[in-house]
Amino acid sequence: MPQVPDKVEFLRLIAAGKSIRWIERSWGMGEGTLSYWVRKWNLKGIKPTLAQQLLDEMRLDGQLPADKPAGEAAAAQEPDSPATAEEVAQELKDRELVERLRAELAEKTARIAELESEVNYWMGQAEGHGHEADRLREERDVLLQTIERAAEKSAQITYLDAIEAVTSKLTGSCAYLVGAVIEGIWAFADRGDIKAIKRARWCINQMIKEVEPSEQPSGQAPQPAG
Repeated sequence: MPQVPDKVEFLRLIAAGKSIRWIERSWGMGEGTLSYWVRKWNLKGIKPTLAQQLLDEMRLDGQLPADKPAGEAAAAQEPDSPATAEEVAQELKDRELVERLRAELAEKTARIAELESEVNYWMGQAEGHGHEADRLREERDVLLQTIERAAEKSAQITYLDAIEAVTSKLTGSCAYLVGAVIEGIWAFADRGDIKAIKRARWCINQMIKEVEPSEQPSGQAPQPAG
């Protein structure tokens, strides 16, 4: 079984911009040997940014303790021993990392709030358009019902209604002749009855004779009343 390479050191080199082939050569490994471990670590296609992010997470989780020079392990166990320069530097680096991560968190939180606000706005717009569409549908249905009632009422009108409306102010033979004219015209328009339209013409001529004053023959004086 091949010797397991150092995953942490691998991540540090990748974060520093080194290629896998460069790492293989520096570690004395054959070409392609490190690819097996890259796949095993689920790091295929890893970039420097992701490598640094993984190192930061390992450091915060305590999986990546700060390196200490040899001989300082015992001194570190003394409760009153002052912090070494390396420890101070590491602490500052950890604080810097935490501040950077907090800034990223604040930026992402603000962006999430902005997107949620936009979503709520557009949902409100969609709801408003939905109410407007419902109102227009109701108005359309009312208009259709009105048109249907008007059409039904118009279809119920007959020539008798027309005769009654026109002759309401007429009397005698004049009323009868006007009614006959309307009936004849209606019959012709409804079924093309030629005889009916001829009867209407005759009635019109008769009505004209009744309503026009009688004309005296030319050259004759009017007869005196007896």
